[in-house]
Amino acid sequence: MNLSQANVVELVANAVRTSTLTPTGIDISAYSGPAQIVLQSSAKTAGTSPTLNCKLQECDTVGGTYTDVSGVAFAEVTTADSTEMLAIKPSELQQFVRVLCTIGGTSTPTFGFSVSMIATLEAGRNSSQAV
Repeated sequence: MNLSQANVVELVANAVRTSTLTPTGIDISAYSGPAQIVLQSSAKTAGTSPTLNCKLQECDTVGGTYTDVSGVAFAEVTTADSTEMLAIKPSELQQFVRVLCTIGGTSTPTFGFSVSMIATLEAGRNSSQAV
């Protein structure tokens, strides 16, 4: 990937959360070549035995039924700050993707985190034609 042509796409906005997040899908049809999905999480701020599990899902329509993308799930986050990266090929996925993030534990487990995609637009596309 030529980094001068790379775009950063926000899949999950940075925020502190206490419950499972099921965001709306993002259209990735304007992207080609290899891409990276990046999970950045801060240490848990509350809760007992907290866990954060995030995985990529895909669908042909934004409001359709999403299914897990095989092999594209982050390692479970527990108590430490974490940055994880997973490689994908947008052209091999359905048109819409989302990152399902499940928070587990007791006593209101809390995590701060975000998920972004670093990808290259297809030739002839510009950022106004993407998400």
